[in-house]
Amino acid sequence: MSGSMRFGAVIFFTLITLVASGCATRIAPIPYTGTATSDAISVKAAEKLAQRNAQIVSLKALYRAEVSYGSTRDLFRYAVTLDRPERIRVEILPINMAYSLLVLTAGANSIRVVDFSNDRVVQGTDVRAIMRSELRLPLLPRELMALLLGGVPFELSDQRATWYRNPETQHGDALFLISPDRSFRMQIDPLTAQPIRTQIVDLEDERVLLEVIYTGFQSAEEGYGLPELMEVTVPEESIAMRLKLRSAAVNGIVKESVFEGVN
Repeated sequence: MSGSMRFGAVIFFTLITLVASGCATRIAPIPYTGTATSDAISVKAAEKLAQRNAQIVSLKALYRAEVSYGSTRDLFRYAVTLDRPERIRVEILPINMAYSLLVLTAGANSIRVVDFSNDRVVQGTDVRAIMRSELRLPLLPRELMALLLGGVPFELSDQRATWYRNPETQHGDALFLISPDRSFRMQIDPLTAQPIRTQIVDLEDERVLLEVIYTGFQSAEEGYGLPELMEVTVPEESIAMRLKLRSAAVNGIVKESVFEGVN
């Protein structure tokens, strides 16, 4: 492990303390220009997406993560517990050892990070600020959940997102879902309603804060069609991650003690 790695600056994407911001790669944002559509294909895709979004209430999953930053590459395991709509626990472990490097627990109103490697604890009520400033992670818990599940944040299920079909960039036969505030953007296969890629965008300058490209899903026989292989990029941190789902248990009982200290 490189001496520059500080596990206190690690959550889901294993961030480093020395950020190579000057080498950041800018990703083109999913456009929201063009003609909005409400045709039969987009309606059917929306129904499939909403159905899948509502099926999963809780999730316990184990991921294998290959994280690259600059010329350095590391392997980790991420044990993730989701309790929708907005509680999440992420435990980061070495690839072949059974001890915790870091545990993050977050809800809608509070967050707590325990960095065992550096005997350090961070907690507070401004969840977004701590995610951004302390962990350099441009996501809220509900957004992280949506990315892992291949869905949309829970609140979008009750809002009128905008659908576009083949906007300016002409990505072939695909649909584009844009949240009302335009910060959450998803390219969707119109037949399967599975995401092709998802972005979190800074609205001030149309800067992509994070992008996930989905390259594999569980088969229909496995039930919920969870994303099985994801390619994650955090441009401003020069971080790329390959995330592989190893095991998952859906809609089981989640003990309250798992989220002790956050709400």
